[in-house]
Amino acid sequence: EQALECYDEATVLDSWKTRWEAWFCKGQVLSHLGRYEETLECFDEAISIDGTNPEFWTWKSFALKKLGRHEEAEQCFAKVKVAEERE
Repeated sequence: EQALECYDEATVLDSWKTRWEAWFCKGQVLSHLGRYEETLECFDEAISIDGTNPEFWTWKSFALKKLGRHEEAEQCFAKVKVAEERE
């Protein structure tokens, strides 16, 4: 919970260009806690800043699978492949 508080602060304080990192890390913490709906919100924020990062899509896909939203998870995984091809 303390880590989440720190990431909450970082999502507001960091510059727009590096804010994705705070959202992504917060999403990872929430994922490890099994709080997948909140996880999705964080990864969506990270993706809105940098939609080309395959890690964001991978973690979002994982959270969607945990929530039983398999079709959406597959759509995210397809975006992982596209993002990786760009690298």
